[in-house]
Amino acid sequence: VAAGEARIESTVTGNTSRRLAVSGADALVNQSQVYLPINNALSPVGHVHGFLQEIGQGIQHVASRVDDLKAFIERVNNYRLITGRGFTFLNIPRSYYGRLDAPLLAKHTTCSAVLREAVCAALVTAGLLSTTGILDLEAATERLRAALAGAALPVGLAEERDAKLEEIVATVRLSRYSNLHSLLRDHLQEEEYLQIVRNKILVDIQGSDILYQIFTANILQRRPGDEAPFLEFIQRVCADTRCKAPHEACSKPI
Repeated sequence: VAAGEARIESTVTGNTSRRLAVSGADALVNQSQVYLPINNALSPVGHVHGFLQEIGQGIQHVASRVDDLKAFIERVNNYRLITGRGFTFLNIPRSYYGRLDAPLLAKHTTCSAVLREAVCAALVTAGLLSTTGILDLEAATERLRAALAGAALPVGLAEERDAKLEEIVATVRLSRYSNLHSLLRDHLQEEEYLQIVRNKILVDIQGSDILYQIFTANILQRRPGDEAPFLEFIQRVCADTRCKAPHEACSKPI
């Protein structure tokens, strides 16, 4: 397995459970099946190499399945915010999920090149967009629309902006999770996308399933910077997932 310059060899072993889960809920609490990946570093870089060099053989991390990772991590984050206690997680940069720039506007709107640049500049001036293209996650649609409509532009450019304002605003909102959307399209609803971004959850596609995962910061760490074990939480949304009701925000089969 390769991740940048890091190379690892992974062998998965474990037991063969005789218990047949009859439901998803049963599978989550059924602890009779355990998988044990054994990782070996094949390059002198990466977290596996660092762990083996500093600590040696041992348990690097434990992964647990959860029923609804987005809701689970949101509860943990809210609990930590209120009490100051609980796990912290790896800090995933907002750019992982998406950012606003001229190429994104070119892909999703019919704006001229000059207007695309003016849109980004107007939002930066309004304090809604960072200079690196990260949009305020909680910026309301009306606030975005007002910032764009109120920007001072030459007459011809202002007319183009006014004619295309709604498609511009839609693309600006999309930029909060545009990278995820290019992967999953309409398989998730907007609130699901935003919940993922707010809670800094990693997303991947494996076969026909969505894989959500998140890693805690190091636990049982002797000193800052030392290698230490960590925890992982995962959820697999299978391709045969169905919503319980049409109005519910849930994943569609991929």
